[in-house]
Amino acid sequence: MLKFKPNSTVLFQGDSITDMGRGRTEDPNHLYGHGYVYHIVSKYTAEHPEDKITFYNRGVSGNTSKQILDRWEEDTIALKPDVLSLLCPVNDVGASSGCRTTAQTREAVTEMIERSFEMNPDLQLILCEPFMYLDMKTPRHEGVVLSVSLPEKQEVIRECAKKYNAIFVPFQKMFDDLAAQTGDEAYWIWDGIHPTAAGHYHMAQQWTKIVSEHLK
Repeated sequence: MLKFKPNSTVLFQGDSITDMGRGRTEDPNHLYGHGYVYHIVSKYTAEHPEDKITFYNRGVSGNTSKQILDRWEEDTIALKPDVLSLLCPVNDVGASSGCRTTAQTREAVTEMIERSFEMNPDLQLILCEPFMYLDMKTPRHEGVVLSVSLPEKQEVIRECAKKYNAIFVPFQKMFDDLAAQTGDEAYWIWDGIHPTAAGHYHMAQQWTKIVSEHLK
């Protein structure tokens, strides 16, 4: 069972897959967007109101790892999280986003992590694996060649999880297995990058399962 320490602050950080239309005001109806973060937070807060956990979603649609790093002080350090979940850097991969090198990705993610541990040496870090379907053919991405460097970016996240003793949440195999079961990749990730409602539900289930097993 997923259980955080009472009065903890839990922050979800990333790009559009985390953002998912989150509100930019204090309106509690829209704070968490409508993706995997919403599923995780709604279940936890419904089951454990006594814990008084503060949840934040600070995903920003379209962000590369460098852009996440550029707002790290305001959107991460200033919130003083006890638990930090980071999902990136799928936007470092696509040709349409200026395809960053793996070395640049590693540098940006490493700086995010090290600055976070300087802020809180006892931080519980959760690193989520980026994912996509490289060969999807959809109207939105017709003719767009997605970089084959995704496995290299995924390896960066795995390496960082090992180096910094973080919880690693694998997503690629989960989506591959779901697609194999249904024979329809788009049912789970409609454009090759962004999960559907069903895909986000399974992300929340996977995140909760892995984090529950490894949380300090």
